[in-house]
Amino acid sequence: MVHELYSDLCVSLERISKNELFFAAMATDINANSVPIGLFQQFKLEKSDSKHKYLDLKKRGVVIINDIARLYALKAGVRRANTDKC
Repeated sequence: MVHELYSDLCVSLERISKNELFFAAMATDINANSVPIGLFQQFKLEKSDSKHKYLDLKKRGVVIINDIARLYALKAGVRRANTDKC
């Protein structure tokens, strides 16, 4: 069962890796996320319901880097899902 699912995933990834339109759409989606730097090189802060200002680095920083790495890995044909050396 697991082997069958993994085989199906590999087939799908192979098909996707040849689709330039998919990569363009993925890059456009990544570009839609804004970096938390404002006009004068200051952090953009968000307001909570109680009017407190905060910086959500996970939402505005790390996610963008993760998505870019995912895009390049798919384009390069990387099939490993982790960094384990085994």
